[in-house]
Amino acid sequence: MMSLSIFILELFSLFTFLKLKFYNKIKSGDDALFFSINFNQYGNEVKKRQYVNKYILFKKTIREY
Repeated sequence: MMSLSIFILELFSLFTFLKLKFYNKIKSGDDALFFSINFNQYGNEVKKRQYVNKYILFKKTIREY
């Protein structure tokens, strides 16, 4: 049960990490309107930092097991 929850968290962190990479690629393109629903101009940087910090913290906790 523990390994299943770790796997789900790992999958979620990978998804958010890839979402950020994808967002950075299309930030300057026409598809940026799609992300304006989820991110506003200021909240973009704040959310990005929060996702990256959560990802780093999650990786540290995985290494401890």
